[in-house]
Amino acid sequence: MPIMSKLTRGVRSLRPVTIVYFGARRTDVRRSNPAERGIARALRSGTKRLALSCGLILATLVGAGVGAAPALAGGPPPVSLVREWGGLGSSPGQFDIPWGVATDGSHIYVADFYGSRVQEFAYGGKYLLSIAVGSHPEGVALDSAGDVYVSTDRDTIDVYSATGAYIRSWGSLGRAPGEFWDPRGLAVDGAGNVYVADCQNNRVQKFTGGGALLQIWGGLGTSLGQFNCPSGVAVDGGGNLYVADTGNSRVEKLTSGGTWISWGSGGAGPGYFAGPQGIAVDRFGNVFVADTGNNRAQQFDSNGTFLQSWGGGSVSTAPGQFDIPYGVAVISTPPYEVARGTTIYLTQTNGGSTDSDRVQEFWEGTSLVHQCPVCVTVPNLYGTFEREARTELASLGLNVSEYTSVNTQVGCNDVFSQSPAAGTSVLAGSTVTLGLADNPNDPGGCF
Repeated sequence: MPIMSKLTRGVRSLRPVTIVYFGARRTDVRRSNPAERGIARALRSGTKRLALSCGLILATLVGAGVGAAPALAGGPPPVSLVREWGGLGSSPGQFDIPWGVATDGSHIYVADFYGSRVQEFAYGGKYLLSIAVGSHPEGVALDSAGDVYVSTDRDTIDVYSATGAYIRSWGSLGRAPGEFWDPRGLAVDGAGNVYVADCQNNRVQKFTGGGALLQIWGGLGTSLGQFNCPSGVAVDGGGNLYVADTGNSRVEKLTSGGTWISWGSGGAGPGYFAGPQGIAVDRFGNVFVADTGNNRAQQFDSNGTFLQSWGGGSVSTAPGQFDIPYGVAVISTPPYEVARGTTIYLTQTNGGSTDSDRVQEFWEGTSLVHQCPVCVTVPNLYGTFEREARTELASLGLNVSEYTSVNTQVGCNDVFSQSPAAGTSVLAGSTVTLGLADNPNDPGGCF
C-alpha cells in the first residue's frame, strides 16, 4: 500500500493522545496509532520529507482551533544569523535528526537522535566530544554543576558528567507517577529540579536532580493546565514554567503563584503555531518557540505578547531559514556586556533528499559593546603562519583554538580564517578560533 494511503487511513482512526509525532522513533512504532506507524515506515524507507510533513499536517488539523492572535508589539531588537554548523552524517560534528539543545554559554550540547549520542561543542561550534547514550536521545538540559540530563526513547532520564561519564538514570515505560511514555523536552531550575515533558502521557513531571518525584501537572485536554503531547519545557529565574503544548498548538505558562495562562492556537499568522516543539526563556523574560510546522522561530514576552518571528514560509535550508526546527536554547548577554541581547540556538532536520541537519546560532539584541577592565582588539591574522599568529595572540592575552590543521610541520600552517574578525573588541582572555591549512604554493614551509 502506498505511504500516503497508509497515512490517510491512519488519520481516520487517529486517537487524540498521539496526534503529533515528529521524527518517529523506532521503539515507539509498536505502541503508536496507525498514522504514526505510517510516518515511522516512511522515515525508515528514506522518505523523511513526506513523513515529517504529514505529521505536521496532523498537528494542525487537530489542534486547539483558530483563535485570536496576540497583538503585535513593536520595537524588539532584530535577530541576525551568526553561524551554523552540522550536516547529515555520523562523523563528529554531523547529525542525524538533531533534537534537543542546551547551553551554558561556553558549551552547546545537542541530542543527536539517530546518532545515539549527545554532542558537545565549544562556543562558535567547535566540536569537543560525544556522549554515547546507548539509545536515541531527545531532550537535553544542564544543571549548575555542568551535569548533562538526557531524555531517551528507552523512557528514561539519564545523567552524565560534562566529560561524558555516566552518573545515574531513572524512569521506565508506563503511566504511573514517575514513569514516562516518550519523554521529550527537559529543563533544570536554579535549585537543580528537573522538569520533563512526558509527551504521550500528556503531562509535565518535576523531579529532584536525583530522580525523586516532586509534582505532576497535566492530563489530556484543551483546558488550562491540560496538554496534548507536550514536547518542550522551560523555567525562568522567577520560577515560572513554560510548556510547548505541541498537540494543542499553543504555549502554556504556570506562574510561580500557581496560575495557568496560555497563548496561541493552530495557524500560520503571528502568534499562531503548528505543532511547536522547543521552548526557551532568557533572563530578560523573552520566550522563544520553535514553531516546527510553520518552519520558523517566534519570540514573545513573558505574558505571551508576540514580538517577532524569523524563518517561515516555504521550507528552506538557506542560512537563517528552517526546515523542521526542533529544539531551542538561549543564553543572555553576560554581565560584562553593555548590550542587552540573547544568543539563540535552534536545531533543525531537513527531511528531503538534501538533508541538512544542523544547528543555527542567532543573536537578538543590540551590537555588543564590552564593559570590562581590559579589552583587546583582535589583530588581522589572515595569511600569517600559525606559530606567528599564536605568538601575537598570546602577547595580547588571548587564547587560541583551531578547526583545521593539515601540515605535518606543526606551527607552519597558514591562517585562512579567524573568528572573531580583525578589529573586534573582546575581553582579555577570550579565545580566537583560527582556520588553518597548508599552503601548497609555499613549499618552504615557515623556515
